[in-house]
Amino acid sequence: MVSGHSDASHPPDTAVIGCDGAGSRLRYALSNVGVVSFSEEMIGHEYKEVPFVALSTSAEHPEGTAIHNGSIHIWPREDFFLMALANLDGSFTGTIYARNGLNDEDRAADVGLPSFVHLRYRRQRPNAAAELISNPQSKLGSVRCNTHTAVVSGVPYLLVGDAAHAIVPFFGQGCNCGFEDCVVLDEHLQDKSRPLAVAFRAYSAQLLADTDAIADMALDNFVEMMSRVADPK
Repeated sequence: MVSGHSDASHPPDTAVIGCDGAGSRLRYALSNVGVVSFSEEMIGHEYKEVPFVALSTSAEHPEGTAIHNGSIHIWPREDFFLMALANLDGSFTGTIYARNGLNDEDRAADVGLPSFVHLRYRRQRPNAAAELISNPQSKLGSVRCNTHTAVVSGVPYLLVGDAAHAIVPFFGQGCNCGFEDCVVLDEHLQDKSRPLAVAFRAYSAQLLADTDAIADMALDNFVEMMSRVADPK
C-alpha cells in the first residue's frame, strides 16, 4: 500500500498490510527479525467433511432431509463429535471433529462414522462411507500475537485477519473477526494527519485483548459441543 505525496520533499507513506492467513509468511518474517512474537496452538483434534446430500422427497422424508433442516445438529461423544449445518438446497454441511487418525479406516470405524453415514444415506449415496474415509482432513488451532503491528526500517507493518488471530471454528466468529478488523482499521485511518504507524498501533491496542478473548471462548465452546451438551443436566 502506498499513499500520500511522492515528490522528493514529501516521500510516500508506505506500509505493508499482511492478510495472508493463519500460515502468514509476513508474520513469520516479522518474527524472524524479532519485532513480533506469536504462538500457534494446535489442538489434538482434526476435522473432515461428511457427505450429507439432499434426499428425494418421500412420505418418510417430506422435506427432502433425513434430519430437521431448521436446526444445528450435534452428536457429542466425549472425545469427538459430528456436526451438521443445513444448506438451502436440502443438503447439510457435515463435519466430524476427532483426534488425529480419521484417514485410518480402523479409527473411523471406532467412532462409528461409516455406519452413521451408511445408515442415513445408503440409498442416495451408497459410497458415502468410502468417500468419508478418502476425504481430506485438516488441522485446527489458534494463532496469538503479542502485537499486530511493528515498524521495520521505517516501514510500518500490520497483520489483519487470520494472519494476526486465527481461531478454532467452534464459536462461529472467525470471519466476523476479520470483518471487524476492516471496520476498526478504517476508523483509525480516517485521521489523515496521523502517521500510519501511529494508526496501526492504536488499531492493535484496541483489538488485541478482544481477539485473545474470542480465541479462548472458541476453545471453551469446543469442549462444550464435544462433551457437555451430552450431559442431561
